[in-house]
Amino acid sequence: MQPEQIVVKSDDPRCVELEAAGWVVVSRSWAAQVTASSVDIDVLSGAVRRGRRPGDVREIEDGDLESVLLLDYMTLADYLGGVATEHDPLTTSTARVKHTRRGFGAFDGGGRAFAITYVDVDGRAAETDFTSSLQNFAGWASARR
Repeated sequence: MQPEQIVVKSDDPRCVELEAAGWVVVSRSWAAQVTASSVDIDVLSGAVRRGRRPGDVREIEDGDLESVLLLDYMTLADYLGGVATEHDPLTTSTARVKHTRRGFGAFDGGGRAFAITYVDVDGRAAETDFTSSLQNFAGWASARR
């Protein structure tokens, strides 16, 4: 983050004060928070079942890394950059899942990733690092050739 930038939520009371002082919005990010105690397991399980229709939704494994790296490369232009949507390209090391960095993906029948998300875990808290997906799953074959 550049020294002249700050990050505030859109409903932060300081927004009015900052805008009056000449600050301008240079990027936005959609964000969400899930509190485990408020999760409806049936709704979440249904979403996972629906997500499996075109493929398999599961944790990323070492055997998936080539496909995950390709998807990440194919979607790099989707990140506008700046503090709200910054994303560093994955490497084999940063794509590998471990207990403090979980990764999940949706994979087609051939094992090709068409959606991925990575979450950094710190104790009982987790923060989404990034999520990428192909805009048009049907376009995967032409993108692969």
